[in-house]
Amino acid sequence: MVGNTVADFFVETERFPLGSGSEFGPLSLAVAQGAARLDVGGNAGRTAALLAELGARARLYTRLGSDLWGDWLRSELRRREVDVVGAGGGETSTNFVATDAAGKRASFFFPGRADYGVPEVGAGTSFVVVAACPFPDLTQLASWLPRLGAGVPALVDPGPGILGRPGLAELARLAAPQTYLSVNSSELAELTGEGDVAGGLRQARAIGFRNVVVKLGSRGALVSSGTGASLLPGEPLAERARSTVGAGDAFNAGLVFGLANGFDLCTSAALGNRVARRRLSGGRVGPNGAAELLSHLDDDVNKAQEV
Repeated sequence: MVGNTVADFFVETERFPLGSGSEFGPLSLAVAQGAARLDVGGNAGRTAALLAELGARARLYTRLGSDLWGDWLRSELRRREVDVVGAGGGETSTNFVATDAAGKRASFFFPGRADYGVPEVGAGTSFVVVAACPFPDLTQLASWLPRLGAGVPALVDPGPGILGRPGLAELARLAAPQTYLSVNSSELAELTGEGDVAGGLRQARAIGFRNVVVKLGSRGALVSSGTGASLLPGEPLAERARSTVGAGDAFNAGLVFGLANGFDLCTSAALGNRVARRRLSGGRVGPNGAAELLSHLDDDVNKAQEV
């Protein structure tokens, strides 16, 4: 796993303040609905943590600062049995997310440096994941290409279109028969300039990505391997999620766990839907929940619709 790790803070409030007036006045104070929550975040950090919960051996190449949040993330990731490798120093990436009663969200993101180290693909490596915001620069990508093309399957998640994310033509350098491109529908539209998912899929295939997964939120996921595409519908949540931050990373964790264990793409995506839903509902992914998540996946696959 190669990418960013972030200390994520979450707070819910009935309303956002206007930001004027005295410090504790009605125009500047928003009373939170509960204590702020802290969790392992980041495109790679959260995915690695959830993979470890599912029972996979996860090695994380990332950057953690030499500060309180870096110390906490190191401790928490080791507690979850994630093998952390990478650079240190400076300030840790942080993200503070505030959500109001209407579901509107404000995020305050400090990205830090895109200094994640170079993965070592050894004999025991079954899968490589590159997911980060900010995404590694092209020099680093070029240094990884020989390793990613050595027969080990890889998932690439370029993340949102901010902080100098590579374009589709640049990401094409990572395209290979054993590479999986994982994006949400907004990211696919940004990368390809296509307003519809079908057009975006055609462009991704045209530059060499044979295996593409498009995350559609509550609608599930669209998977394409070759020329066809199938929609794996998602199950609705019983209650509205307190925050949807990290849902895509949770999906990636289920997807990679399935692929690394020999599941086909549709079955792996069905597991991704389940892990994302469990994460959004506030339940633990593992260890006891892993068996439930893995049971009867064929029932979900049977709901797939060709599109």
